[in-house]
Amino acid sequence: MPRLKMHSSPEAERKIAARFIELRQLRDMSQSQFAKAIGLTRAQLSNIERAKSPLRYVNAIPALRANGESDSNSPIPYPFNPLWLFGSVDWPIQLDWPMLLPHPESIGLSLPLRFSQFVAEQLPLLQIFASETPEHARLPESWLTPYASHHHAWHRRRDRALTADSLLIDIIAPSAYNIAHASPVARRVLQGIKQCTLGMAIIDHLTGKRIDHDELPPARLTKQERTEIEEVCNPNHPGVPEMYRLQERLQRATAPKGVKQQLAIYLTATPATIDDWLSGRGPDGETTLRLLRWLEHQEAEQERALSNTMLTHTAILGTLAPVKSQLDNLLDSFDDLIKRPGSKTDLANFLAVPLASVSRWLSGKREPGRTVTLKMLRWVEKQQRQQKQSAGSVEAPPAPKTQS
Repeated sequence: MPRLKMHSSPEAERKIAARFIELRQLRDMSQSQFAKAIGLTRAQLSNIERAKSPLRYVNAIPALRANGESDSNSPIPYPFNPLWLFGSVDWPIQLDWPMLLPHPESIGLSLPLRFSQFVAEQLPLLQIFASETPEHARLPESWLTPYASHHHAWHRRRDRALTADSLLIDIIAPSAYNIAHASPVARRVLQGIKQCTLGMAIIDHLTGKRIDHDELPPARLTKQERTEIEEVCNPNHPGVPEMYRLQERLQRATAPKGVKQQLAIYLTATPATIDDWLSGRGPDGETTLRLLRWLEHQEAEQERALSNTMLTHTAILGTLAPVKSQLDNLLDSFDDLIKRPGSKTDLANFLAVPLASVSRWLSGKREPGRTVTLKMLRWVEKQQRQQKQSAGSVEAPPAPKTQS
C-alpha cells in the first residue's frame, strides 16, 4: 500500500528549527561539529536552523543520539526525546533508557522522509517511549530486528551499567510474541530471546497462559548469531539485572506452603499479585526494597537453622515494618554521600542514567523503578563500605611520651 504524502505546516517546521538549535547547544557543539556528526554540511544545517529546509528523519536520528552510538562528549548513549524536538512537549528533554530510532531504510522508509512526517505517523509509539512506562510499547514488525541487534550491542558494553537492559527485553519480547505465528521475523527474534536468561521470565509469563513457547515454529539462527546470544545471555554474565536474581531467590523462599500468603499479608497484596511479581512483572521501587528486606531476613533465619517452620507474620512485622517507607530511608542515606563534589555524577554513571533523572529521584519529584532502586541501594552500600574502610585505615596518633 503506497504511503500517503503528508505536508508539514511551516509553523511545525519553525518549532523544530528552534528546538534543533537548542539541541545543538545542549550537546555543546558548534554548527560545523554538529553538521559533521549528523551527516550534513554546515550550510545545510544552517538552513534547517533558520527553517529554510526541513529536518530529515535520517539526520534527526544521530542528532537525537537515538542510533545507539555514543560520542566523545557523552559516554552514556541516552537519546533526547523526539517529541521534545518536534515541539509538542517540554519534558522530558532527555530519556532515561536507550531508545532506538531505526535507520529509515531498515524499516521501509524513504531517506528524504521529513522528521515531522515521521513523528506524525509514529506518534502513539513515540508517546509511550517518552512516558514513565516505555515497557508498554509494542514495536512494529519492521522494528524488531533493529531492536534485537540494539539490545545485543547494548548488553555487550561491559564498561557500562546495564540498568535499562531488561527494559529493552520487556519491549522486544511481547512485541515479537504477539505476531510470532504470522511473522518469520518475529519468530527469529523470539528464538534468540528464548536462549537468553534475561528474556525467559517474560516469555514464560506470556506463554504460560496460552501455549508452550517451545511449540513456536522454529527460526534458524546463524552460527555468529548463536555465539553472540550465548555470550550476552549467560546467566552469570555481569550484565544480568539484579531484579532477575532477586526473583529467583524469592521463588525459592516462597516455595514452602503458606509462605506466599504470609508475604502477601505483610505487603498488603494479594497472592495473585505476588505471582505476577515472581513471574517477571516486577513491583515498584518501594515494594522491591521491602521484598528484599523480607528475603534477607528469611535467608538469615534459614542459615541460622533456628527452625524449619515458616516465619510468622507477627515476626516479620516486628522485624521489618518500617517507621518510614523503605524508599524514603534509602533516599535519606544519600544526604551525606552526595556532598562530595562529583558524587552525583558518579551515581548517574553507575546507574547509566542522565544526571537530571538522579536529581529528580533524590528530590522526590519522581520515584525510581524497581531495577534502578536496587542499583541505588548497591551504590549506597558500596559507598558506605568504602567510608568504613577509609576510617579503619587511619592510624591512631602516637601516645605522648612520658619523661622518665
